[in-house]
Amino acid sequence: MLWRTGEQILVKRNGTFVLIAPSGEIAASFTSRSDSYEDDLWEWTHQVVGDQLVARTTIQHGGDDERLYKQEIAVDGLRAVDDAATRQFADAALAAADAARDAQQQADERAGEARVAAIPGGLDDLGLGEELTRAQRALCQRIRGGEDARAAALLRTLVKLARVRPSAAAIGAYARGCLCACYQNARELPATAEPATPNPELAREIEAHAKELDEEAEGQMAVDANQNAAAMWSAAAALRVAARMLE
Repeated sequence: MLWRTGEQILVKRNGTFVLIAPSGEIAASFTSRSDSYEDDLWEWTHQVVGDQLVARTTIQHGGDDERLYKQEIAVDGLRAVDDAATRQFADAALAAADAARDAQQQADERAGEARVAAIPGGLDDLGLGEELTRAQRALCQRIRGGEDARAAALLRTLVKLARVRPSAAAIGAYARGCLCACYQNARELPATAEPATPNPELAREIEAHAKELDEEAEGQMAVDANQNAAAMWSAAAALRVAARMLE
């Protein structure tokens, strides 16, 4: 479906509204989506009502009824059009936008792989069990996805830890810390302790990571992101267990 507003064209495509400038460039996109935050489910929807594109934001807390959080006009002055020239113009603009998006996605993927490859040993088969391998993969995935300095720092330390071959308990504790920091499920640590494998320098490095995670947890609590904070505190606690085994 097509609408014109002034010199711009609004197109509905696969549930997304796209506003096209006279130059053929995409001026704006309006995508319906949902996201959960703690116990709240947020939804953003768009709909043409009369001569307006209306944006609605709703929130549902737990099992409560959905309530309207915000409603506003995204685009005004619409009039429906359906002529061949306008449709051809819109199709060409969307095709060019798709090509540009695909090219950017490929560039982002290459950049992500380069970030992981820049960490010596980050992609190596470390041969220290399933849980550490899971942690390594989780950290690599976060690094690929963006400039995640914390994940990169944890991965560098993970490689150092693998090279010194500490006790299985220290490996398990560090793996749990990394997985919790990546918001993934991890095994609980055993209650029994194992002999320490002294490496004070590495212990201090891991303790520094734990401190940063504690600070991150405090920041998450400040914005009521309790589950995120709990994950960060669990990660910090597990890393401190690993650090103590290396003192």
